[in-house]
Amino acid sequence: MGRQASATILMPDCSCNALGQGPVWGNAMASGPLDCYIGRVIGGHHMSIVIARGAEACSVLGDSAFREAWAALYTNCPWRSVFQSPAFVSTWYRVYKPAFEPILLFRKMPSGDLAGFLPLALARDDGALQVAGAPQAEYQAWLARSEDRSFIGDALAALRGSGMTGQLAFTYLPPDTPLDWTEVAPWRQVCEIEPWSRPLRAIGEDAGASLKKKSNKSRLNRLARIGPVRFERVSERVALEEIIEQIELAYDLRQAAVHGGRPFREDLLKREFHLALLEQPDVLHVTVLWAGDRLLAAHIGAADRNFVHNGIIAFDLFDAGLSPGKLHQLLMFQDMAKEGIAFFDLTPGDDPWKERFATEHQTVHRLTLHDSAWHKRAALSKRFAKDLARKLLAAVGLDPRALKARFAAERGEEPIVLLRAAAGTAAKAPGADILAVDCLEDLVAYEPGSGGKSVQRFAREATSRLEQGQRVFTAQRAGCLAFCGWLIERPAKSPITAAEGRLEHPPGRVVLRLDDVTPDATDPEQTKAGLAQMLRAAAAVEGARDVLVVIPARASQARAVAAALGLEAVG
Repeated sequence: MGRQASATILMPDCSCNALGQGPVWGNAMASGPLDCYIGRVIGGHHMSIVIARGAEACSVLGDSAFREAWAALYTNCPWRSVFQSPAFVSTWYRVYKPAFEPILLFRKMPSGDLAGFLPLALARDDGALQVAGAPQAEYQAWLARSEDRSFIGDALAALRGSGMTGQLAFTYLPPDTPLDWTEVAPWRQVCEIEPWSRPLRAIGEDAGASLKKKSNKSRLNRLARIGPVRFERVSERVALEEIIEQIELAYDLRQAAVHGGRPFREDLLKREFHLALLEQPDVLHVTVLWAGDRLLAAHIGAADRNFVHNGIIAFDLFDAGLSPGKLHQLLMFQDMAKEGIAFFDLTPGDDPWKERFATEHQTVHRLTLHDSAWHKRAALSKRFAKDLARKLLAAVGLDPRALKARFAAERGEEPIVLLRAAAGTAAKAPGADILAVDCLEDLVAYEPGSGGKSVQRFAREATSRLEQGQRVFTAQRAGCLAFCGWLIERPAKSPITAAEGRLEHPPGRVVLRLDDVTPDATDPEQTKAGLAQMLRAAAAVEGARDVLVVIPARASQARAVAAALGLEAVG
């Protein structure tokens, strides 16, 4: 594969199993075994690529001389980003040690300085190779001195020569990362370069001008009725610990609705990583918006010289109509202007809200190193087909994401059963209150059962209902959502499903809707007590005359419970 890269391979050893233990990294270039290092140098020192993995990598990372050399290389690398900094990457390696084995590739100059450094990681569960920090690192790359144009090619050749193969993706490369090496053999046969637009928000002196608009001033005044509105910068771990659970629940539910994933629920180390990162100076930029003691919105993003990168955005869904997320961002831009921060990096992606805030764009790239030329051709063919379909839909005025959501909704339309009770009867439903009310933690715990809604569809409907002011009644069992019902005070206003849109409601009607989270797996007594609690809550709504209960037709247990509570079937 082109010029042969020389390599020193440092293999793991049980006598070195933690950061800071074992021999210093400077000895790694010696020929032959040394202390607990196993390997040999092929060729001259000035051409060598060192590969350290496992415990040996931990030893190198813990050595102060290596850290100093890494910091110097980071400072001198023209395309560096905070995601390649010692503070960010070392914190990631430490927190994610249970899930990933560290792999370091570096070249040492005769002076003792680093000429190049590529930090990687190997997943302990499936052996997948990735750039260290992914997916937490928005920009993934190697570090090298500007005069060492051959480092990355030599490092990747040494990696493959060591027997570590598999696809390796850099999502996304920081601007100005050199790519000319991908245009020559052997890399042009296996490297796929995909351009992406990076939207940026320039932070000028007028960053707070939008806050003076009548509509935004009105929203701030209405939020002030909850309590005094204040914008804060969080810089201490203990302060973030007090609110991070609220942030992650709102974030996970929103991410599930938009992308189908729940980052914090699916990655149990993500919370500790961000808490640990805040202990590092000048790495995280955390801001929050309060109304009294109520958390309205928050943002956790990486800080990078004169940039703040878009990261974790969360806002109060129960007051979504007052746009707390938008107001928080405007206040954040105003605060960034005072600090002299030049740009808010909205990051690549096709989320429509990013374009509303963007003032300019840059082109960044996703680099994928495929196993073979055949794998590259297959990936390019798939991408070409997707791009062509997207362009054809756009040509006829269709949004692919909206179209996909519409098809999913129509395909999942389920038969329902309607039952009713007079408000007076509902008020007498027996039992004690057993359900949580407006609990995001329960909603995030939803797992689709057989034939149930996908996580994304459930979360999309749930966020829409919360934003409409509907109240949710829930219960968990064994860490999963086991009961979910919605109280709809104004059912004629903006129905969520097509079936709801077809219903007509007389004045004074309150609607209860049970979701089919576990159609027949819940304890009947829990279902009965839960529905009774919801009936009492519906009857307590001001002006309520009757209560309409909507139950999925396949939820036979819930239907039997409703009948036992005296509800009458509606044709």
